[in-house]
Amino acid sequence: MNFLKGLALSLLSFLLLLSLSIFGLALTLNQTILNPDFTISEVDRLDIPAWLQTWFPQFLDNFLAPLEIFSIGLLVAGIALIIVSFVYKPRQASF
Repeated sequence: MNFLKGLALSLLSFLLLLSLSIFGLALTLNQTILNPDFTISEVDRLDIPAWLQTWFPQFLDNFLAPLEIFSIGLLVAGIALIIVSFVYKPRQASF
């Protein structure tokens, strides 16, 4: 039983690490290259059609929203698992 609990905790911890890494990368890109203000100012400087200028910022917002929600959900689940692992100490094995 302890093996399964440890395996589940390790798997969820790995998922938390992975989601935090992805969220960190997405946040970094969102604050720099994918920032809508930056994107709009750069797109305005280029000579591209008006429909593409209005479509591109909406596409970026729609693309990043599910990734951010998924990462936040995994972060909350990971924090809850860490808290549970500190509250419920492992029992001594009885032979």
